[in-house]
Amino acid sequence: MTKGKYLGLVVLLVISLMLVLTGCTDSLLSGQILGKVTGSITGVVKDDQKNPLSGVSVTVGNKADTTDSNGVFQISNLEVGEYILTATLKGYKTTQVNITVSEGNNTIKDIILYKEDTNDGNDPTDEEDMGEIITFEDSNLEAVVREALGKPSGPIYSKEVMFIDGLEGWDRGITSLKGIEHLTSLHWINFNNNQISDLNPLAELLSLEWLEFNNNLINDISPLLNLLKLRGLSLIDNPINDDAIDVLAEMDYLENLHLGGNSINDIDALINIIREMPYLRWLTLTRSKLTNTHLYLLVNLNGLEGLNLSENLIDDISPLKELSNLKHLNVSGNSIRDISSLAELKLLRGLYLWNNEIMDIDSLAELTNLESLGLGWNQIENITPLANLTNLQRLWLSGNYIVDISPLAGLTYLEELYLDNNNIDNIEPLAGLTRLEELWLEDNDISDISALAGMQFLRRLSIAGNKISNIDVLLELDRLEYVRIGSIYYLDDSALEVIEELEKRGCEVEFWGGQN
Repeated sequence: MTKGKYLGLVVLLVISLMLVLTGCTDSLLSGQILGKVTGSITGVVKDDQKNPLSGVSVTVGNKADTTDSNGVFQISNLEVGEYILTATLKGYKTTQVNITVSEGNNTIKDIILYKEDTNDGNDPTDEEDMGEIITFEDSNLEAVVREALGKPSGPIYSKEVMFIDGLEGWDRGITSLKGIEHLTSLHWINFNNNQISDLNPLAELLSLEWLEFNNNLINDISPLLNLLKLRGLSLIDNPINDDAIDVLAEMDYLENLHLGGNSINDIDALINIIREMPYLRWLTLTRSKLTNTHLYLLVNLNGLEGLNLSENLIDDISPLKELSNLKHLNVSGNSIRDISSLAELKLLRGLYLWNNEIMDIDSLAELTNLESLGLGWNQIENITPLANLTNLQRLWLSGNYIVDISPLAGLTYLEELYLDNNNIDNIEPLAGLTRLEELWLEDNDISDISALAGMQFLRRLSIAGNKISNIDVLLELDRLEYVRIGSIYYLDDSALEVIEELEKRGCEVEFWGGQN
């Protein structure tokens, strides 16, 4: 087994586990599983008098920021897709809004927080107006509802929950949904990474449009049959079996469907159902034992914009050239060697081919709309074709056999670049990539890193596993938040002073060992 294939398999398994454990599945309905295509958001939080609020905790997925004195927050490195933004400040009602993160920088409209109701609840007329008191079997679900209401204690009334349109409850230990049936205005739910098995309480929530229940204990999806407004469904890593196929056959209105790591054995029947979904735009079938034959059955889905077929049994992707509307494609973790057919997919913006057996990437030179490209853990030596991809913002080349990186010199829009585990000894061609925010050079043959001097936006850097003697240039990188130096055996006498200064600035420095 080759170096790239063996190491890549390990890395891919780790990445797959992290997708579940770190919340990366939060935006599967938008196709985020297709790869790490990232963007950032900036916004302002104000009170109902339009005054900026400082100290507001703003959370998106598993990332967070706190507003400054001008009410401004910024959250970076969010994978593209649909999210729920939660804004919390003591004395104000918690607010949740739906946002869409696109590639690059996103400015969202102002978020308004309203002061908590100071009514002490002793006015019987008010209680009567609020309807009946509702309860939840699961205290963890109740906590999520209270957060959405901005009501940490006291009775929850039926009329209060009528205005909740979405719930974010990722990894909250929820086991039961009983009580959620009272939230009749719900449009979306994200309950990834819980222990939910019974979906019956959702059966009458007819306004639901988006459901994310990845990594739960669900095996029966029949309660969803009456949800005719449902457009997105994500059930990755649940024990749903062949019985689900008949249910999905009735859900031909879906636009987003994400499956994988399930207990479905009749893959042929599943594919035949999916190919009859005329509105499908995003499809995930990861870890589903798909073969080349199944690809031929999918080519009639010519409206697909996102397709994730990672970790299957595929070695021929030529049928996919018929899917001319694809913008994002992930076929990582297969046994693919020939990618020449991809030259036909001119609209691709994100392409992920990690952990295959690819050597020749000449056909990629045609894909000039690419913004994100994942080629890690293959058998690539020559990256000359990449010189043509001047719109690239994110590029993964880890775990190959690359020595010459000069073709990257003109890719000046790059923000993230991963070159670890190669045979690189000269990084001078990177000197002009001044937009880089993240750079991984670990485990190469590099001795000189002076080319980093102009990278004033660099926040995260790994140079471990090389033979670098001088790291003074790191002090010129004012935005560094994290640097992995690794062993300091080869470093000169000034290295410890540099490390100390970086740490004083608040930069996290990872190093070990003693000096030579």
